[in-house]
Amino acid sequence: MAGPTPGPGRRWAGSAAGSGQREELREIVIDAMHLIEDQKDKKYLNESLKEAVDTIWKKLSQLEKGFQLAARVFQCATCRFEDCQFALDCPVQDLLTYTDETIVLHCSVPFSIPAGLPVTWLFVPNLRTQDMTLFKELKGNPEKPFSLTIEEPAPGTVACSLGEPSKPIIRKFFYLNGPSGNASVSVTQATDVDIRALKPAQCLLLLASLLIFAAPGQSVHTQTLNTFKKSPSNNSSVLKRTTWPRDCSEVPADSPSGVYIIQPTGLHPIMVYCELGGADRGWTVIQRNRQDTDITWAESWSTYKHGFGNVHAEFWLGTEYIHQITRQKIYRVRFVIWDASNNKKFADYNLFSLDDESQGYRLRLGAHSGTAEDAMDSDNPRKVHNNMKFSTKDRDQDTYRGNCASRYGGGWWYSACYSVQLNVRGGLTWGSLCKGNCRASAILIKPASYH
Repeated sequence: MAGPTPGPGRRWAGSAAGSGQREELREIVIDAMHLIEDQKDKKYLNESLKEAVDTIWKKLSQLEKGFQLAARVFQCATCRFEDCQFALDCPVQDLLTYTDETIVLHCSVPFSIPAGLPVTWLFVPNLRTQDMTLFKELKGNPEKPFSLTIEEPAPGTVACSLGEPSKPIIRKFFYLNGPSGNASVSVTQATDVDIRALKPAQCLLLLASLLIFAAPGQSVHTQTLNTFKKSPSNNSSVLKRTTWPRDCSEVPADSPSGVYIIQPTGLHPIMVYCELGGADRGWTVIQRNRQDTDITWAESWSTYKHGFGNVHAEFWLGTEYIHQITRQKIYRVRFVIWDASNNKKFADYNLFSLDDESQGYRLRLGAHSGTAEDAMDSDNPRKVHNNMKFSTKDRDQDTYRGNCASRYGGGWWYSACYSVQLNVRGGLTWGSLCKGNCRASAILIKPASYH
């Protein structure tokens, strides 16, 4: 499958805005969207979008120091200049670029730095890397050393370095993705990209994604939003947009794998990771984990209900959201397991659904196929998972005399207790394939082919 793999050697981290900052962000975006709505009969949509984005740009720059929407490397947001450990790597920025456009990158950081620090811009083609030995220096603008303008950008990684080149104090990286690659427009740090240069469709998605991030209860930290190529109509209403796909199978053809907004029937829009590579495309990823994850997974019922983690790394989408997705159509599921030797195996079930919360999010599975054994269903009542309710440390719904979730460290469809446990820190297990030493896992769902 395409997109980031959870195999060994790849790590990401995320940070979230505080509740006060989230409310400020929400007000900024709502004001911008009302501006567009108020001007719909007075100006072309393109002009209104540009004005709205300019307003967001200005107000974001006025937020309190240290504010970041999200970041895979978050040290920049969690320390002051005087007490950071150098060299300090700041958030990685993912960008979608086209060869016929000009982009502007900014080597800015969310805290004060000494005046006169030298700025060096560097580039390595066709790689997403932070290995400084691979980079070659670019010629910047002496009058605007903290900005870099690139005409006809090529795929690769741009880095800016603050301080002497031999002993940098701060480094920042920008991944440039071409339309045919793992292309995405990042909103992880809105003040780092010249969003005023975005195209109308991208502006609409920026507004929507910022609004979703600002919504109460949002628990997915890193949110990189892939763009749809279709531009909106000049007389469309931004506030009444109802065209989000219901799941990843409805994302437009030829779109790359990555993070998208979907809106299941009867639910607010949510962020999900879509696996869209290959002929068997259209998977919505609902879980991803690694043996050496930083997530504890020992979370409460409420946390599992609404989801947690980082959609680019390890995460749980949310039992309520999974239920709402699977009630729309007939779905199938794929459990992907990387065994102790890092061999990838999969177990498919031709039916998959979760009952609602009143029924304990009971798991319903169909017939098994695939290269990994059928470890979710069993004649042994102590190890079966099919038809079991979901249990967490504070809601015991298993068939064991104790609480399996408290004993083994993560929410799951336990019986008494398990043959499979993928929601756990270390000790990932899939039947006899890997007992406590699976390297990684992912759970993906999509509509059944006969539906």
